[in-house]
Amino acid sequence: MARVRYVTAAGALVALALRTSGDEVRYVPSQQMLLSLATDNPRAITSIELWVTANGGQVWRCEPTERAGDILLRFRAPTDGRFGFFVILGSDAGPSAQSPPAGIAPQVECVVDTVPPTLQLHAAEVDADRADRQLRLRVSVLDENLGPSGLRVFYRASANGAWRDGGTAALAGNEINWRVPSGVAGILDIRVTATDLAGNRAWDEIQAVHVPADDEENALGRDSLAEPTTQPASDETPVASVTRAEPTQTSTSFNQVERLKRLAQRHMAERQYSLAAARLEDAARLAPQDGDVLVDLASALYQSGRYADAEARLAAAVQAAPDHLRAVEGLALVAATQRRYPAAREHLLHLLRLEPGSAVTWLRYGDIEHRLGNVEQAAAAWRRVLELQDPDGAVRDKAAKRLKYFAPDRRRQP
Repeated sequence: MARVRYVTAAGALVALALRTSGDEVRYVPSQQMLLSLATDNPRAITSIELWVTANGGQVWRCEPTERAGDILLRFRAPTDGRFGFFVILGSDAGPSAQSPPAGIAPQVECVVDTVPPTLQLHAAEVDADRADRQLRLRVSVLDENLGPSGLRVFYRASANGAWRDGGTAALAGNEINWRVPSGVAGILDIRVTATDLAGNRAWDEIQAVHVPADDEENALGRDSLAEPTTQPASDETPVASVTRAEPTQTSTSFNQVERLKRLAQRHMAERQYSLAAARLEDAARLAPQDGDVLVDLASALYQSGRYADAEARLAAAVQAAPDHLRAVEGLALVAATQRRYPAAREHLLHLLRLEPGSAVTWLRYGDIEHRLGNVEQAAAAWRRVLELQDPDGAVRDKAAKRLKYFAPDRRRQP
């Protein structure tokens, strides 16, 4: 009987014998594979049947394959998941086996996993009261094929140091407890990598974490980082260690908020609105009175279709800063999206009191009045647009078109 091996599209050869009770399932990061058949006399093979199961051998299906040489078959998995294989070789002496019946175990099995883990770092806090100085990392990790040693921690001196390998880390619920190495203190950036069993990897980092010195370090007056060990997979250039500086809580929180805002902007640019909202939720917890953070969070929630949540964040921003233009504008947008036109009109009137020379706001106010059936008020608002400055003329053109089609007396249009 043949022996079966498979080669992933990336070119890594993994030898697999026929399945025995001690065989382990292998994980591959590609849906395209080359199945290699090890047989005593490949020239004697006249036909090859590849049977595939996706449910542990309960149902088998003969898959059409393409031969690539005497002992290679090309196979493409339709989706990610667990697949088992059974190969029947034909020769002049007949087939090597009969079609696999339901319930028979596969000769080899693999798990196709092409999706990197989902990893988000939310917060970092050092438990300085403990003798071993545990760093608690609040994290969200999603990957069913992560494995027991898939998480690894790296650290460096903030913005100006080489990454150091802090070893593997265990996940307990949504928290990683990582022991800070002896002699390491100061303002650190922390990076966590998640590598699943197929080799897919994701990473996230949190910046400006204040790690206090331990008692022994204080006694010896050491305030530099330990020597670097293994570098993480990145393009970072090693830089000499830096002297520890004691930050205030305010500066640390500010750095955290700015980091979260940058990450959220990246997610928004990639249209990953739920991820952006999660980042900005963390930023809002650190800066609950920051109107800009609340408005950015509301924008991500709005793009995710969570209009009620977006409106709540915008209302909080207006409560913290009644003159916050973007917050008031956002409230009008949410109300208009939900067809609550009277509420949208009140928000736009508030916005016009704050910014009476805004042509865009007058245009939108006219649109809301028109939807409410107030034709005269709508036309007056659109005419107001024509009296205001409009750098590129686009808003004036829109107002003119509205007046052309919807004005109560078209003869009065400009």
